[in-house]
Amino acid sequence: SAVKTNAPNYVVWDVVRAWCKEYPPAKRKESKRHRKGEEQGSNAPGNQPDVDIATKILSKEMRTEVDFTIPKGFGERKKARRWALNPEKNWGPKKAASGKNKRKKEVDEDGDEEMGGEEPNVKQSRT
Repeated sequence: SAVKTNAPNYVVWDVVRAWCKEYPPAKRKESKRHRKGEEQGSNAPGNQPDVDIATKILSKEMRTEVDFTIPKGFGERKKARRWALNPEKNWGPKKAASGKNKRKKEVDEDGDEEMGGEEPNVKQSRT
């Protein structure tokens, strides 16, 4: 749950402040330990000022005007096809490529030419 943006930090915090103005966060309950304020080293209200960090952040003045209204037509979803239409008739997979072994079997079945299990020794020169 992160936000990727190139906006400056103050703009991001202004968006958070504007959201919290519209939808205030619920107050957190204090634990019994903090209510007593007797234990040393605790974050009890008696030891520190009673300003919550969230209250401190949200109390700063906003520099950016934020509007959460959704534009017309933004929420409407156009019906998009799940898959693209076929580009042409019978467009699917074609005949598989045939290697040397398949060609040898086809020639043997036709009876035109017998290879006898040997492959011709042919070298091509590069020019």
